[in-house]
Amino acid sequence: ETAAILDLARFGPVLWAATSGGLRVVNGVELDVGDPPSSQFFDLALGADGRVWVASVPNDRVGLPQGLFELDGTRWRVHDRQTGLESNTVVAAAADPVTGLTWAGTWGSGLAVLDNEGRWHSFDESNSALRGILKPAAPSFVVVPDIVPDAQGHVWATNLQRGVVVFRGFPSPQSLLLDAEHFGLGSTPGFGPLAIEPERGLKWIGSDQGVAVLDDGGTPFQPADDRVHLIRGLEEPRLTSDAITALAVSQDILWIGTAGGLHRVTYRYDVAIGLQLRNWRSYRLEHGLESASITAIALDDLGNAWVGTEEGITQISFTGAVVHTFMTGNSGLVDDRVTSVRYDAATGGLWIGTFGGLSRLQITTRQDAESGTVALVFPNPFDPVG
Repeated sequence: ETAAILDLARFGPVLWAATSGGLRVVNGVELDVGDPPSSQFFDLALGADGRVWVASVPNDRVGLPQGLFELDGTRWRVHDRQTGLESNTVVAAAADPVTGLTWAGTWGSGLAVLDNEGRWHSFDESNSALRGILKPAAPSFVVVPDIVPDAQGHVWATNLQRGVVVFRGFPSPQSLLLDAEHFGLGSTPGFGPLAIEPERGLKWIGSDQGVAVLDDGGTPFQPADDRVHLIRGLEEPRLTSDAITALAVSQDILWIGTAGGLHRVTYRYDVAIGLQLRNWRSYRLEHGLESASITAIALDDLGNAWVGTEEGITQISFTGAVVHTFMTGNSGLVDDRVTSVRYDAATGGLWIGTFGGLSRLQITTRQDAESGTVALVFPNPFDPVG
């Protein structure tokens, strides 16, 4: 019998485990939740059914690729070559709330999607608009750094050095590549993070040449009517670096993460006047961050931004004030090197992936979380007195 471990407490020699199946006593026995083979938790995705999906590496140079990890609330499952993936080098994950499908981006083998029967299907340069890298020239080496489904059932994916590809339909999806020239960028841009504004559906695309803003007019497969705007250091000196590492957007507020700091930008967008950047606020060490190297950004439904860095995760309020930085020394964060952050609106919980494990912080009250803070820590076993 298996049960989700929700919290741990030690009273004298007795270790108590609060689980989804009740309260249990564990003495001299390892608690087993079927940990994945790695403690590095990179890109996170949350399914509508409560499942957590984790990409095991950020690229093909950091960490040992172990595929895609799935937490179903009770146990972990690993998806890799043995279960049907083309590659273990999974760098991005997305759960589509419209179709219920799970998508995985890889470093070199394109895009994969898990159907409702548990089978993986692959898309690359041979059967989709995805394309291989240009420098060095490798037509079959297809890199997908980020994936975001939109509210209309489309799936958007950044394609390293090539552009952005939009998919619609399954199992034989229509796909279209919007290339670097479409966005007004130079050759072989390092396309990376992607965010979609929930209000109007604007696409915000990060690269090593700044941020591209795409208004597709609600017609993703008719690029002739697209409107594109750029935010980059050449025109916007307040942007500390054109190398964009993280993006988040909601309610006319854009958060831009770079290796040299964080930016909070309020904006106005109108088809007639285009994009107007109104207020710009930057955050670095002197503004309250513990590290200026931004790795991830998540927004909760109270308007707070949760900013992952190399030195913990920082909460910034809806007014833009730095509230607190959670680190291993002042919280239950399992490792200070944060790699990914996702907010679960259904439970009010924040999932935090790090180089040393996965943490969950309860930040708002929900019906199923009224009994108090729920703490999950991986890898397991976890020593609560260590």
